[in-house]
Amino acid sequence: MKLSFYDLYRLNWEKVLRPESILFDTFNNQQKTERLNNLIKLISFSRPDIHPRPIDTNVLFFKSMNRADYNEQFSQIQKLNSDSSLLDLRYKNAPQRRKYPFYIIFKYFPLLLFTNIRFNSLKRIIYLIACQIKYLEVAEKTYKNNFNFLVVHADMQPTENMLCQIAKKKNIKTVTLQHGLYVDYKNDFNINVVNYENQVANYFLAWGDDTRQLIRKYHTNTNVVICGKPLKPLDFISTKNYFTVIFDQQLFHEYNIQLLEIAYTIAKKLKIKINLRLHPSNNINTYRLEEGIVIFDTNIYDSQFVIGHTSSLLFELMRLGIPSYKFRSKIPSNHIDEDFIFSDVEELSAKIIKHTESNFIFSKYAKRYITYIGEDSLQQYRNFFKRLKNGKI
Repeated sequence: MKLSFYDLYRLNWEKVLRPESILFDTFNNQQKTERLNNLIKLISFSRPDIHPRPIDTNVLFFKSMNRADYNEQFSQIQKLNSDSSLLDLRYKNAPQRRKYPFYIIFKYFPLLLFTNIRFNSLKRIIYLIACQIKYLEVAEKTYKNNFNFLVVHADMQPTENMLCQIAKKKNIKTVTLQHGLYVDYKNDFNINVVNYENQVANYFLAWGDDTRQLIRKYHTNTNVVICGKPLKPLDFISTKNYFTVIFDQQLFHEYNIQLLEIAYTIAKKLKIKINLRLHPSNNINTYRLEEGIVIFDTNIYDSQFVIGHTSSLLFELMRLGIPSYKFRSKIPSNHIDEDFIFSDVEELSAKIIKHTESNFIFSKYAKRYITYIGEDSLQQYRNFFKRLKNGKI
């Protein structure tokens, strides 16, 4: 298989580049310069570590985001398909400045100039063109392989989005997994809208009905199949001396601060510690941490209970049977009943006591978000791929 100029003709570059362009626009001028310099350095002195020789496979699995939980889930599902191969994108340092980016510029020069994206500054133009060069090199090397089906980890990511668009032009069926619980932000625009607005694959494998409805709302032609998430089931009886606070991304910094202050009061009242779960974007130096109360990197699954704001992890833990509660705010989030929402210490304390005394089953309630877990979920994925390969879906 080869990548042709026609495969890229009328590619929707706006969708491919949207996550990067939104993020770039949030930076100040110094941050934009640093990000541009880092990107140019990456494509000049690093190369995508993809199979040097073409492979023949029925199903190609592709992932560009490197995170332990993403890696585990994607690997689990890929291994269900004995006729598949995995491309897990990483970059390796080159001993000297590379010439390949210049080959990409020469070959695809018209595409780099005439695209349907908004250029409002010279720095933005250079940055987005550099992004195109980076993604096109990955596409060049990926499409040297032969495959009949393409499965990506998250088609909202620029590289996966582009690969899916190209595959569809080649009449290759495309599948994307769900990598988190998505929130319909409607008129409250932020970068997270790309999770559902950027969806391009033929099939979307959803965790539960909540996400299925969201994808169908924005993409009526996408075939959405509920497969759940293969979380390992727990026999939940915690005897540990802590609860967990899940921080949101730094975008919601003020809410994180409020959440932590409530947690301090609860911890002192119950005489237990706070296990703080940070988001990768958090700047720990912007928070007040009390020594002797806050701990890090402790097993979240042994928490007595969990509190958070908009993190999808809150719902995953609830599905595993761990008491989980959401901080009340005006920020759009997945719908959750009033019984699990709190504004202050008193309301949170009352709801914890209520659920403890009634032996409330959190895992049953959370099936709307993640229908299947464990082996039940893996069986749903097996069933889907069997039907896909046999042309029955």
